[in-house]
Amino acid sequence: MSGTMFYSEIAEASGVKVQNVRHFARVFGLPKAQKKMGQGNIKHSHLHNSVLIYFLTHSFDETAKHFKLTKGELKSCMSAAYRDVTFRHLRKDTRTQAPWTTKQLLFLLRHSGLRPQKWIAEKLKRGNAHSCIKERLQKLGVSSRTLNGFTLSQFRQVFQKDPGFFLRTDAGPQSPHAKCTLFKIVPWIYMAEELKSNRLTSIKPVRDLIYSMAFFQDWIFQGNAIRKMKRICKHSAS
Repeated sequence: MSGTMFYSEIAEASGVKVQNVRHFARVFGLPKAQKKMGQGNIKHSHLHNSVLIYFLTHSFDETAKHFKLTKGELKSCMSAAYRDVTFRHLRKDTRTQAPWTTKQLLFLLRHSGLRPQKWIAEKLKRGNAHSCIKERLQKLGVSSRTLNGFTLSQFRQVFQKDPGFFLRTDAGPQSPHAKCTLFKIVPWIYMAEELKSNRLTSIKPVRDLIYSMAFFQDWIFQGNAIRKMKRICKHSAS
């Protein structure tokens, strides 16, 4: 059975992580197993055109059943086909291929950490959260979790007290196995005002960071950042 299944399928059927399957494959002297799994890209290359055409009007499961492929085999087949530029016209992809505009980037930066990445991707119509939003944030070198401020736990760790203000968001880890569900964000601008009014010296190592991020936050919101962030979070709760 192991010869007809992908690591991801073995993991799903066994209720373990894919990494564990790979580990035991090495332990039992199967270093070529992973390489063999990749042969599906070659084995099903003759199906690329037909699979993509059929998938345009059918679901993933329907396509797998029609071509008598396992889910892992179909994923491998489609991944290889999507990398082939000659099949670009057959991609079931609603993403725009146009370059990011300044307006779109500002929208991304304003809502990151406040709204779910999936919601942002849908509004911008640029693809799914992982392939579009997450990759764009990585290219910008920022994290959505802290782009617009410290989380509540981070604020407590740095300031050694509870904040007088924070925003309740509907953003957070999307995995059903994640312990944390939603972020509670203390905006950079609020923390900058705290530093100015209380003249705190115990957090000098992060003082420049807070001031720099507060300046950046004021720029991406083009003034009135707190009020606009409140509005975003208010809409997310409705």
